[in-house]
Amino acid sequence: IFINSKSNYTYAIIVSEPQTSIIKRFSKNFTISNNNILIRANGVAEGMYFDALVDSDIVNNNINIISDGSAYGIAACNVFGNLYGLKIDSNEIFVNSRDMSYLIEIFRCNDCKVLNNYINGFSNGVYGIGVYNSEGILIKRNEISVCGLNLTNSTPADALGKGNSAI
Repeated sequence: IFINSKSNYTYAIIVSEPQTSIIKRFSKNFTISNNNILIRANGVAEGMYFDALVDSDIVNNNINIISDGSAYGIAACNVFGNLYGLKIDSNEIFVNSRDMSYLIEIFRCNDCKVLNNYINGFSNGVYGIGVYNSEGILIKRNEISVCGLNLTNSTPADALGKGNSAI
């Protein structure tokens, strides 16, 4: 998947419930694997974004992002109910962005596993694995490299705010 985008928001793979739906439903039992993603974006770039995915595996994907805005490698975020049962395993993520980089973000998720990932980020602010308001998260055997520069030059893109941290 190759994307060269000048838009404000760019997604390579997204599993989301339409905002116009009256009854919200989760998608489940997905395996998202063996994808090669390259994004060059002027705005916010997201390799994979999930706000309606449960009981699914995200494995063996390669994600490379260069962004003039903020960037997310894999983001699992609650919008209408807590996500659960996700396994993020054996992915390679490389991100270089002007603002904040969130290599793997877990926001309002329960009973999820983040295992065996190789992640590398270079930005004004970088979170390798950022977790917020979640329960039962297992983070194990990940190789993480972050290089954060000047936080005063970065704009926080979400609830995790701005900072520099491997986990």
